[in-house]
Amino acid sequence: MSIEPTTTTPNKSWAVILGPLLFILCCFFPSPLADSPMMMVMSGITGWVALWWLTEAVHIAVTAFIPFILLPSSGIVDIKEVSAQYMDPILFLFIGGFLLAFSIEKWGLHRRLALGILSSTGHNASRVLFGIMLSGFLMSMWISNTATVMMLLTAVLAVIQQLKKHIPVEENHRKLSSALLIGLAYSASIGGLATLVGTPTNMIFYRAYNEQYASSAPITFAGWMIFALPFSFLFITVCLVHYSILSPS
Repeated sequence: MSIEPTTTTPNKSWAVILGPLLFILCCFFPSPLADSPMMMVMSGITGWVALWWLTEAVHIAVTAFIPFILLPSSGIVDIKEVSAQYMDPILFLFIGGFLLAFSIEKWGLHRRLALGILSSTGHNASRVLFGIMLSGFLMSMWISNTATVMMLLTAVLAVIQQLKKHIPVEENHRKLSSALLIGLAYSASIGGLATLVGTPTNMIFYRAYNEQYASSAPITFAGWMIFALPFSFLFITVCLVHYSILSPS
């Protein structure tokens, strides 16, 4: 009879209590600036959210709604202004990318793409590296680069295990494994530059640009690709040449 190992989650009740306690304590401290009496209240809200967010003491959705409740009730901002931040178009752009990533993962499209490319590269180390980086580059153009790496990582690890049968030298296998993993990360980051939805930082810049330069010409999806796609192709080509030279043949 075998006993299955049990995993215990750390008790985070201290964080659940410390969050609102920190908020209450900040409310009693006077603001260092006479013209900003709500500074300490805002500091307490920020500390409460940050503590629960970092410790994951409660569900992240509960933490996300703390500002929605406390900011209007404390008189810091109007509830309409707070609600508008929760309905920002950039957030829906994020959600669309996440939904696309979940759909790809559910139906195994990422594995089919990776295995389809790898099946045409054979067992040559440089070609396998090319297939991995091409997969990461193409996928990260349309979904988050972080999600791309997470989805392709299991496929890359499976490829690394299979390559042990064809690369008997341990040192060469170790070098190739490092090149594949780093190449996946680099290709996903480079592919994320090519489109507006390729990485969250692009969308954050898009929002900041629209706010600061509202009177200027807007950034479009096609306009972003026309500018960024050539640079992405240049960067991925440099990486492919670099790692193909360094990886064992």
